[in-house]
Amino acid sequence: MPFIDTLTDWFTDPGRTLPQKLAVAVIILFLLYTVNDLLGFSYYYRINKKVENFERLTQIISNEKTDSTSRAQAMALRDVIMCKEPSYFSLLNLFVKLCKSISTNKRQVVKTTVTTTNIAANVSMRNEILFFVSSSGIYAIIGVMMIPIILFSRRQPIIPRIASAIIVILIFGFVTTSLYALTDFIPIILNKWAFNYIVNALIQLSSIIILVAAVKQHSRLAP
Repeated sequence: MPFIDTLTDWFTDPGRTLPQKLAVAVIILFLLYTVNDLLGFSYYYRINKKVENFERLTQIISNEKTDSTSRAQAMALRDVIMCKEPSYFSLLNLFVKLCKSISTNKRQVVKTTVTTTNIAANVSMRNEILFFVSSSGIYAIIGVMMIPIILFSRRQPIIPRIASAIIVILIFGFVTTSLYALTDFIPIILNKWAFNYIVNALIQLSSIIILVAAVKQHSRLAP
């Protein structure tokens, strides 16, 4: 294919520097991921494979010649296959969940009336915005602020700048979703979400302190 040949020639050109090649490779991978996410190639492939395996296992389960042990194993395997999802984090899913939770809380506040019972007085409602900010909001803010700084910098050509912005999005997106998912596992403390916000903030600040200390230590050891 002419496009593949042209791309191969570009990467094998000795006049191209390693940063240029890495920048173009990052942009190509990001474009491929975006196209796949928009058109859903991998999604529909996974769905079709699940349906095929589901039908095969169902035939095994419904077959009269299948013994009870094999039938039980086939049923367990079918449940595993149907629930199997990719293990990577998605920043978009995080914000979708955050927006849905905020919208749900607003509708509940509008539709419900406040009662002054002992149970209602002891209930602490989770604020998704405070939870997100306390768990990983600092990383999200820093990541968003760095993108225009990198893109509008004049120190590098446009392609390395775009590649650097994509890398920043991936890194800070991963850290943000990881911290949010980690703190989401912590159950409500003493029936008060305020304690969870404090714990979340301590975890986030501790990770920042550890990261800054590691960077300083690395800079001291660097020649």
